[in-house]
Amino acid sequence: GLYSARRNRKGSKWPPLHRSGHVHPSLSRMGVTMKIKNKLILAFVLVAFIPVALVGGISVLNIRSEAVDQFLDGSTREIRQIDGNMRQFFDGTLQNVDQMAKDPVYTSVTSLKDYTGADAARQPMPEAAQKVIDAFARYGT
Repeated sequence: GLYSARRNRKGSKWPPLHRSGHVHPSLSRMGVTMKIKNKLILAFVLVAFIPVALVGGISVLNIRSEAVDQFLDGSTREIRQIDGNMRQFFDGTLQNVDQMAKDPVYTSVTSLKDYTGADAARQPMPEAAQKVIDAFARYGT
């Protein structure tokens, strides 16, 4: 076969040897026969990188979770404030409608001006209708 059954210098079958008795070139390129200096550098880099990566990952997850919680809290407060403002607005509007519904100026009107005739522009405004128009004009100022 491609690999020799012979043992390497230390008596192990790993790394597999080429017919020439040396480490197979493809395994040499993959770093199987790294020098001790390179192995130590790699080990130190991994020892330093793994804890930093773990702490960084946990920190990112915690910060993200806190940001989502703060967003939800802030959004909830804003929604409650808007809800309160809308309720206040509509309560005020309801009070105005109730007041207008009980006001004799509006309740005493039995007929308004008829605009369907050809001479509508010349017809006078009924007195009760004019009072309603004047009352509405107060709200516009």
